[in-house]
Amino acid sequence: KETGQQMCRYLVELVQVYASNQNSKILAPAVRCLGNLLTGGAAETQAVLDMGVLDAFRAVLLATKKTSIIKDVVWAISNITAGTIQQIAAVGDSGVLGSIIEILNGRQITGPERRIANEALWVLCNAIDGTESDTKFLSTILSANPGAEAALIKVLEECGEVKFALMAAQAL
Repeated sequence: KETGQQMCRYLVELVQVYASNQNSKILAPAVRCLGNLLTGGAAETQAVLDMGVLDAFRAVLLATKKTSIIKDVVWAISNITAGTIQQIAAVGDSGVLGSIIEILNGRQITGPERRIANEALWVLCNAIDGTESDTKFLSTILSANPGAEAALIKVLEECGEVKFALMAAQAL
């Protein structure tokens, strides 16, 4: 158990250190490893969150222009928003959700940047789905993130996937 925690802490530190360095030979595999750890259950996800992964991911989103790394970070965040309401709240509180909304508003849902936009849609859809029983919480997330409504409207207008469109309509 301790070895796993040490490895996780090391991966988070690598992401933090290389967020602005852009050494994709180190950053990309570290992000993917963390994303895979975040596919676990609530306890595993919480352990990674406790290591400060959201701050590391936010640093990457603010610093990198490399689309493959952005996609992997957003995918990893979508794994977190598939978790508990507390984990979704952590994403909202960290400022990462605002970055995701900016990404979605700045990308085409179709075309070459579709893969990043799809991962960003999953972040929002997972957050909406995970908080649908708590409409006050959902409205707080949406109101705290300028551009969220515009992103959801964009989903309704451009997205060909019914699940995304239904969740966007539900959130609005």
